Amino acid sequence: MSQYKPKTLYLVRHGQTLFNHFGRMQGWSDIDLTQEGIEGAQQLGKYLKDHRIDLIVSSDSKRAIDTANLVNEVRVVAEPHITTTQLRELYFGNEEGAKGICLWEKLMLDESSLQEFMDKGMFHRMGRIHRPENLEAETLDTLQNRCESVLKMIHEREESVIMIVSHGVTLAMLLKVMGIEVNLYESLPNASVTKITYENDQYAAEYIGRTAKPTF
Repeated sequence: MSQYKPKTLYLVRHGQTLFNHFGRMQGWSDIDLTQEGIEGAQQLGKYLKDHRIDLIVSSDSKRAIDTANLVNEVRVVAEPHITTTQLRELYFGNEEGAKGICLWEKLMLDESSLQEFMDKGMFHRMGRIHRPENLEAETLDTLQNRCESVLKMIHEREESVIMIVSHGVTLAMLLKVMGIEVNLYESLPNASVTKITYENDQYAAEYIGRTAKPTF
């Protein structure tokens, strides 16, 4: 018998920010949405307008809160919205704000080319950010613990349909913790939605990273 009741989860990545636009590492830096990011969140809200959502849970970072609010604004009745630090992005320490491509070149070890390094996937890259020169950065193990606590919290709530608004690496880790096999080389698109169902102790992805109008 399943420990928890069935759930439907909509995983949303925040809209585009200035750091996204310029290819910079964002982490815990609070950067505003661009106009494109605002419009992407509004469009996502229209996609979700007529479909059931019982609760919105977002990161406490401004870009995630703003995205959640923009989605909520177009609903006939605004849904309850709670925030949590547990859904923040991976913290990059002294690499916050660094140009992504420059950071990856710096973190290459035995790879013969940047392409080889990138082809090893997102978690391979992110795992190198915490190192002796950057001990303030968060480890992937710590991020995984955060994601596990988020899922536990969600399953202990009564709401059946929950939208989670978070960040690129954090959403990828949530999928990993759920046991959903997806080899991400980069973050899911900004203002994208991923639909997950949970039943009988199993998670299943109906789709991942859609930015076009989903079929619910």
